[in-house]
Amino acid sequence: MSVQNNSKRLAAVAAGAFLAAGMSLGSVAPALAVEAPTQSATASVTSAEAAALKQQKSKIIEFHRLVNQFRQSNGVAPMTFNVGAAVDAYDWSRTQAQDGKLKHQQPHQRYQPLEGLWGAWGENVAYSSSQSAAEMFTQWKNSPGHRANMLSERFDTYGVAFFTDSHGRMYGTTVFYGTGSGLTHLPYTYASPTAYFNGQAALPTDGSTPQPAGPFSDVSTNHTFLTPITWMKEEGVTTGYADGSFRPGQAITRGEAASFLYRISGDQASNNGGPQFTDVDPTTSHYQAIRWMAKNHYSLGYGDQTFRPNQQVTRAELASFVFRASEENHTATETSPFGDVSESSSHYLAISWLRAQGGISGYADGTFRPGRDVTRGETAKMLYVLK
Repeated sequence: MSVQNNSKRLAAVAAGAFLAAGMSLGSVAPALAVEAPTQSATASVTSAEAAALKQQKSKIIEFHRLVNQFRQSNGVAPMTFNVGAAVDAYDWSRTQAQDGKLKHQQPHQRYQPLEGLWGAWGENVAYSSSQSAAEMFTQWKNSPGHRANMLSERFDTYGVAFFTDSHGRMYGTTVFYGTGSGLTHLPYTYASPTAYFNGQAALPTDGSTPQPAGPFSDVSTNHTFLTPITWMKEEGVTTGYADGSFRPGQAITRGEAASFLYRISGDQASNNGGPQFTDVDPTTSHYQAIRWMAKNHYSLGYGDQTFRPNQQVTRAELASFVFRASEENHTATETSPFGDVSESSSHYLAISWLRAQGGISGYADGTFRPGRDVTRGETAKMLYVLK
């Protein structure tokens, strides 16, 4: 356990180091909330850092529940979750695992956007042969110095992360902050890790009411397709566009549909075999997905040996793609649920199945409009049945 004040990053004050039960290393020092020099935050969490945190999502959420439950049971206000601190915690846990020993960060802070904005800082480190965040929390709780950090009223936000070495030993780091510089919250602070992982807005540093944020700049929290689009982002099915948008009203191509389905499947096996298509270049981004579709007979393309990857997908075609990829059995209703979908249609079974799964609902006039191009938002809803 290490604690220090922020006085323009002067040398840390430390009073004693010890090995506690469960091999938790720590140093104890006063943590005084003093005014810190102002410095603007100019960077954000990278996609690689976000992916590393997402891989341990369940552990981080479990730790958050335990530490704030512990604080509240001792009459201390709960802490918020800071992603910058969690990035620090992940990086330092990995460093300790690579070095094979516990130690504190010197210099302690690696996530520069928080520099100069805090009034108090602290750190707990530990390792365990268990992969349980709850067990590591218990180690810290049973160690006086580490317990003091978790119960300190000087700290109002924190980040935690873990890293497992090649021997199965899990290293953990908790980085604590006390907000300074007259801010209500440090940058990249969220009400909880669940709020962060669900794509909610960060808490404003000036204490104003946060505006709800959807998973993409053009998908609000009240969007018709919010749930399936959020799921697609969280599962890595799509990252949207470089400008942060998803473009839910934009039509998709057959190649894009193949890639969405391929990512959902998680099938990384060889995609050799199946028909070759004369218009699918092996160097294109959709090549493996299209070969996977053909190999599994989800789409055999057209009679002229083309797949037409750049052609827009119709609502009926996508329904058939999704139905085949589900590999489920279905007995269609004897009477079509839609006035413009005949029971003799080659897509009827798929449309009947998708409606039964809640992937489609049709239009107010009782039609399905099978020949209409499907939008990215509608695609998300159809694909969501495969979750």
